[in-house]
Amino acid sequence: MSSYWFAAVRRLSVALVAVVLIVGGAAVVPSTGRVEVPKRPGTTAYEVTDTVLHTLKGVPAPRVGEVVEFTHGRLAVRYGGPGGIDVALGVTVTTDRDRATVEMTAGPVGARKKLDGGGSWSVLTAVEPAVRDAPAAEV
Repeated sequence: MSSYWFAAVRRLSVALVAVVLIVGGAAVVPSTGRVEVPKRPGTTAYEVTDTVLHTLKGVPAPRVGEVVEFTHGRLAVRYGGPGGIDVALGVTVTTDRDRATVEMTAGPVGARKKLDGGGSWSVLTAVEPAVRDAPAAEV
């Protein structure tokens, strides 16, 4: 009889963990994008990051709300997403001799909002073409 209860409790705990993960949203699945473009020799990751920031500020919609981080090869900005859900866009730039790789990750800002109704995807979809053309325009 006790082994029956032990097995039932074990199954219930697995189900409870699954419900917490699904309903509570313990894991955020962001939208990601990666762009590889040619660059001039000698162009640094900082210069490409600066170009990407100016390009993002020039995109008519969505508008950059706040620049959170701007360093050598790293950029973090926030957008006011649809439905009042803020979206964070993280950009990482790496360079080698003749190419620049720009990796973008968009996700909801608030810890309580794990599902953003497509806000992350829409922000990434809107800015990706502009970011793809930004380093290429400097070549």
